[in-house]
Amino acid sequence: MKSFFALFKDYRRCAMFLFWYWIISAVGYLVYQTLVTVQTGMSLEDVLNDPSVALAFVASCVVIIMAALLRVAESENLHTLRVYAIFCTAHQLLTGNLIGFILAYVIVYYQPKPEGEDFAPTRKPLMIGGMVLIGLTLALWLVAQFNRMIGG
Repeated sequence: MKSFFALFKDYRRCAMFLFWYWIISAVGYLVYQTLVTVQTGMSLEDVLNDPSVALAFVASCVVIIMAALLRVAESENLHTLRVYAIFCTAHQLLTGNLIGFILAYVIVYYQPKPEGEDFAPTRKPLMIGGMVLIGLTLALWLVAQFNRMIGG
């Protein structure tokens, strides 16, 4: 059991696990949805008219963007990775993605504290723009989920 938890003490390894978890889950859902669309003979537009399918489709697309931004944050510096991992922890908690939440939290927990580094010195507009886009998409997704729960 100790060896299992030792895997997660390296924040870089957790970032790699999180990246691949996001990519595989998103691509898996998109492939599944494509197969369902082909099997039913409906067009993608007709399938996306179902609110559950549409929300899952949006979530899987956003996760691909999050995975790409995780790679950008890793290439910047420790401070950028820490801020982005905190953002991802909150995002995964709000969307109910338990595995993503745990992996993002472990990155924040085991990462050494950065000192004297700026947030995304070379790719600041990309990181901030991506985080704003993800945040706005999350807000709309949460409103849609809430409306779906209330509206039946």
